[in-house]
Amino acid sequence: MTISPHIFILSLVLSSLPVLAQNGTTATDRVGWVSPSNTRSTSDILFSCLSIFLLCSWKCVHLNVPDIEESDAGWHTLWGYIPYWPTAPLRRLWGRQIRWMLLITVAPEIGVTMAYNEFRAAREIMKKYRHLGFTMTHAFYAYMGGYRFAVPRAPNLEDGNDHSVTSGKHPADDMEANAVSGNGAVKRLEYYEVWGGSFGEKLEEWGLFPATADDDDVHNRSLPVVKEQDIHNASTSDAITKGLACVQCGWLIVQSIARAAAGLPLTELELMTMAFIFCALIMYGLWWNKPFGVQRSTVLLPPSPDKARAVLPKICVGTRRLGLFRVSVGYSFEVISFVVMILFDLERDGARSVVCNVTSIGFSGFHLIAWNWDFPSDRVRMLWRIFSVAATGAPVALTTFTVIMPSPQDTIKLRKSTYVVVLGTILVYTISRVGLIVLVFYCFSSMPAAVYETVQWSTIFPHFS
Repeated sequence: MTISPHIFILSLVLSSLPVLAQNGTTATDRVGWVSPSNTRSTSDILFSCLSIFLLCSWKCVHLNVPDIEESDAGWHTLWGYIPYWPTAPLRRLWGRQIRWMLLITVAPEIGVTMAYNEFRAAREIMKKYRHLGFTMTHAFYAYMGGYRFAVPRAPNLEDGNDHSVTSGKHPADDMEANAVSGNGAVKRLEYYEVWGGSFGEKLEEWGLFPATADDDDVHNRSLPVVKEQDIHNASTSDAITKGLACVQCGWLIVQSIARAAAGLPLTELELMTMAFIFCALIMYGLWWNKPFGVQRSTVLLPPSPDKARAVLPKICVGTRRLGLFRVSVGYSFEVISFVVMILFDLERDGARSVVCNVTSIGFSGFHLIAWNWDFPSDRVRMLWRIFSVAATGAPVALTTFTVIMPSPQDTIKLRKSTYVVVLGTILVYTISRVGLIVLVFYCFSSMPAAVYETVQWSTIFPHFS
């Protein structure tokens, strides 16, 4: 017996009538705002903490001005307008940013020391050139390579053609486009980079920068005319990313205080993130006036052909000529050389080493708070205690070595012995820090159930999860 399609469809409609009637009626139980459940997930914890590391490390890393090649970096394109792969200079620029972000995430004390070193140097520049209207923003701009000096090559001096020197153009903006003039003659300008604490000294040595306000030769020198507002306009710092970082950090701090007041435990990752926020705030405070993401430098030109002729013999080998060989100016030194400078230049700059070690003590000391926390096993708790004590004690030992560091007059044998002890202490510190990072994520394999409970009122605080 076959069923007509019309009868089959009619039966389906009739069977659905009770459901339609139920949905169409007004329910007796009505609700308004529905709050989230009284628990949080592992992914919520991971996202809230890792987003803080990402946002804070991104906003804390204030890279120096890149070279001209990296400033003009772009993408390889298809048919001239479809980008598909970043060029080598752009990959280099991104890679340096990522490397410094990872370093500051794993070892924030290096970032704090770097920020302190640059802050101190910028303050000296500001004090020395305050009569020129230099602020801390100008000083940081000068320190980070914000000024480049352009001089004519020797042939330009011989024929007396000073057009490219005195025209007032901004060669860094259109160097590639205007490398050749209309008659085919090459514009004979070479660009030199002046960065770091030697900014003023180099320009004074070359007779291109006024040392004092009473300098008789002040009108015959090259002066930076960039305004502070122009520097801020060149900065790529944005309020949105800063706001997200502040919201996430504030949320974690409020939530941690609320959980402690309610007797609910925190995770080891949240504890480490709190320690990182402590270091990030110090870094950001020291770099408060340093422009972020500046891609262009201000070019200083000799005020006259005579000055241009006089300055060429004074340019030392240490000054880097842009375009003749590739330079990397993300920071004026690589990570390893900077660490070595901190640890083995103690006679000249013990304060820098002390800042690094004190920050390490503060960061590692946070981990001692979890001394009696609930861990997956007694063995894990013991490892956490060992690594925490070692990571906190190693900087104490290094600070002691900074104070008693042998002077240059001491025997070479004594100095070598001290260096061996310092290197051994650094190795212990590194192993301990890596061990703590591994344990932080291993602890998620077995957490107390109360870790995933939430304090209901704290969910009102704005955050992203």
